Amino acid sequence: MFIDFCPSFGDHIFSWLQVRPFRKTKIINRKLKILTIFAGQQIVCSMLKGILAISGEPGLFKALSEGKNGVIVESLLTGKKQTAFASAKMSTLEDIAIYTTNEDFPLKKVFKKISDLENGGAALPSNSKPEDLKKYFEKVLPDFDRERVYVSDIKKVLTWYNLLQEKGLLDFEADEVKAEEAAPETEG
Repeated sequence: MFIDFCPSFGDHIFSWLQVRPFRKTKIINRKLKILTIFAGQQIVCSMLKGILAISGEPGLFKALSEGKNGVIVESLLTGKKQTAFASAKMSTLEDIAIYTTNEDFPLKKVFKKISDLENGGAALPSNSKPEDLKKYFEKVLPDFDRERVYVSDIKKVLTWYNLLQEKGLLDFEADEVKAEEAAPETEG
């Protein structure tokens, strides 16, 4: 399996995977960050790429490959592999954002703020009282839209963060390095 580029997931979740037997491409997959070296160019994908939330299913899933009737995923909770059928509503965490009073705030940045608040540790448990969850989320994201972000949304965010943190899948330093490398250099 060879990867030419790393776009975000869309309607065709694995349409970007292509088999190219005659090209020499080295693929290193660690902690769901895919590093592709092709013709001297390096592309590092986001840490949240390949992590799916499936409607009606508990927890998060790691996308493994495309099957005949859907996507083969592995549960981060149980480690079991299963098929997520094409009719299921799937979202990558990379595509999810939180409503704020100004503009939508990407989930990756929310996770970074939680990590900074907790010094890399676990967040408030999602089974806390609703008032405590709202107060905690106000510390994390003071300008979140209180009318459109419900307690159930806050619980999901905290549950997802704690699961990813427990599994060691949150690596903000690698994403910062990627952003610095991708920024064009300007000459004075």
